[in-house]
Amino acid sequence: MGLFTMLSIIFVFKLLYAFNVFAMDSNEWKLIFKAATGGKGSVYELFTGPDILNVDNVHAQSLLQPIKEHFKSDIVNQWSELGISEVLVKIHNNGEEVAYFMFDGVGSNKTNWFSLARLKQSSYADLYNSTTNVSINFFSIIGYQVPPLHFRTFYINSVWEGCPNDTGWLLILDANSILGCPTWEDIHLTEIPAILYSPLQTMANYEKEATALLAESMTVSGRCKSIKNVSS
Repeated sequence: MGLFTMLSIIFVFKLLYAFNVFAMDSNEWKLIFKAATGGKGSVYELFTGPDILNVDNVHAQSLLQPIKEHFKSDIVNQWSELGISEVLVKIHNNGEEVAYFMFDGVGSNKTNWFSLARLKQSSYADLYNSTTNVSINFFSIIGYQVPPLHFRTFYINSVWEGCPNDTGWLLILDANSILGCPTWEDIHLTEIPAILYSPLQTMANYEKEATALLAESMTVSGRCKSIKNVSS
């Protein structure tokens, strides 16, 4: 391959990258990450690590024709540089949105935006409601991880008093998990990473809703007020 050809290829890739980044309009949500139940590998490691995945795979990014593969844009890795102002997490089943969480992204990095302090809106009445006083013991991307047994990531939880009493809104039973609560977690181990969410309008007792917890995918979208200091 000649030098001119190599430089041309590099130039094209830079153009594609720049288009992908600068396509983030302040008024439009842009899909930057998607976790799929049954996808290959750890959702947590993919999101927090440097790799990108399936940026040219429309089916991995699709909700209408989904496949069991994750997607990650390099925008996630450029989080702080891009100045992401808002973040929207949606949970999906059969292509339909079944729950959502909206966060303030101003001044955040790619992990600390996912917190109760930054939550702006949610489809759950008891999670974002000034008249409701609920106890929350986990609300983070890292969640609860006890290698080599337990990996609960993107974890939003309220009650943690033994398996029959576990109550919350969202978790990913992530790859590498080999043990969980037998009555509601272990039944989904064959599908890890498995996205589990409350199918109610409020938090759910996981054991009581065990067979209805599984979601198809979780998406993360972002939008920016401004884009600065972006290296191509």
